[in-house]
Amino acid sequence: MLGPANLRWVLPVSFIMMAVAPWVLMNRNGRRQIGFSRPGSLRSILPAVVVGALAAVVCFFIGFVAFGRGPDNWFISITGNYRNTVDTTGFTIARLHLFFTIPALVFSPIGEEIFFRGLLQR
Repeated sequence: MLGPANLRWVLPVSFIMMAVAPWVLMNRNGRRQIGFSRPGSLRSILPAVVVGALAAVVCFFIGFVAFGRGPDNWFISITGNYRNTVDTTGFTIARLHLFFTIPALVFSPIGEEIFFRGLLQR
């Protein structure tokens, strides 16, 4: 995100590449060794989502209390980076959410956990 504007597309593409890497680079046994398995119960998914959402809200308030709306607040700096990447003029809140938040929620943590914890740290 800090490099030239014409290369900012590399970051989201790298998250997608990290997320698909185990299926490209590993066989079924290798994926099982890094922790890929079906959850024992689907009932554990809802509490995990709720706890994750609460943790995000806590992080938001910590950033707001510590840094206000200044550039040191991580939410403000990330927002600025995204707005410098794509022209968001005329975007509604819903479109901004779909365009930036959903991919970041899916590809960033999944790609990072799978690639770094599963492949590199192995």
